[in-house]
Amino acid sequence: MLTVIATMKSEFPMDNLAFDSNTENDVSDNGSTKHNTGNACTDDCHVSHIDTPNSDGQPTEGTIPEGEISHRSISWLHFLKKLRPSHGMLLALVGALFFTGVDVTVELATEEVEPFLVLSLYTTVIILLSLGSIIAQRIVPPRTAKPIGFLIVCGGCFAAGATFITLAISKMPVGDAVSIMNSLPIFAGAFGWIFLKQPLRIIDIFFSILCIVGVTLIARPTFIFSRNDALMDLDAHEEFIGALYALGSAVSLALSFITGKVLQDLEVRLNYILLSNSSLTFVCNAIICSASGLWTAPSPPHYWAIAFAPGFLELFAQLTVFWAFKLERAVIVSIILTSEIIFTFALQILFIHITPHWYSAIGATCIIITCVGMATRKDEPSGSVREAAA
Repeated sequence: MLTVIATMKSEFPMDNLAFDSNTENDVSDNGSTKHNTGNACTDDCHVSHIDTPNSDGQPTEGTIPEGEISHRSISWLHFLKKLRPSHGMLLALVGALFFTGVDVTVELATEEVEPFLVLSLYTTVIILLSLGSIIAQRIVPPRTAKPIGFLIVCGGCFAAGATFITLAISKMPVGDAVSIMNSLPIFAGAFGWIFLKQPLRIIDIFFSILCIVGVTLIARPTFIFSRNDALMDLDAHEEFIGALYALGSAVSLALSFITGKVLQDLEVRLNYILLSNSSLTFVCNAIICSASGLWTAPSPPHYWAIAFAPGFLELFAQLTVFWAFKLERAVIVSIILTSEIIFTFALQILFIHITPHWYSAIGATCIIITCVGMATRKDEPSGSVREAAA
């Protein structure tokens, strides 16, 4: 599912891992070397060895000058601190787990409940909670036509994407569906080039081809991958239809991402974006349920809880990722969110007892590489990268 949208520079600054010190060496009266480290050594560093000069006033053979030890110690200390996960990184990981929970609970719910009914049920949870937060915080709604229009477009694209991915999960293994859905950065890049005049580079074309290869390996269309019997052909046909739904979800969510970027520039609050997305998703699926006579109580009764669970998990995922973008750079959060694919495959094996095909594993790896590459690519000096989390 489409998460909150952040606009940040994609460059990963490595220069902050180095330590800059202005160390000067003075020679004392007795010929020994005296080191003036200035601010090089703080309370975080400790030098346990001091060179002993020989009779010529030079450090003995085999020893390292004190200033070099100080420099190395502090550089490694700063490097190790950088390796420690930040609060933003941990929140992004929790958000990926919540999104995985959404995917798996939708898979479990659609075993007994119609996909359109599942969407109609769990979006009511998001509507009520987001509306409650708007009232509690007294957030002023948009009053001009432009943000309202983009809210409707964003919500409509999100409704289509949510419906397509739910249908995809009902027809194919959840891990495969989620992997294909996570190809949305490719479509977001293409739409950004078309609508937002963002640059499109050769590396983007390479990642697009790699993504297409990954989707093809997961979908495994029968005109490329032959099957041996009619039953396998029937299952392959259903999975191929599911793959098309997942691809449609990626396209729709990419459009929702682009319009969401415009809403962010218009300073529309996240609460109203959530309310618009969930409301339009509920309305669209409620109309389909009414027209098709799908308004039936989930059975057995515990499927009520399974059908409503994705709403809570989706909202928690949105909020945790929103705060992750607040605390950490977008490139890091985007990369961590790709772990949703890995978590989904793991839970698929543990709880649904479906082992992914090795073609799917290779395809998912291609898509993960694409997501990471699109997240870390560098723009022109005047450009920036708009990243979305799935």
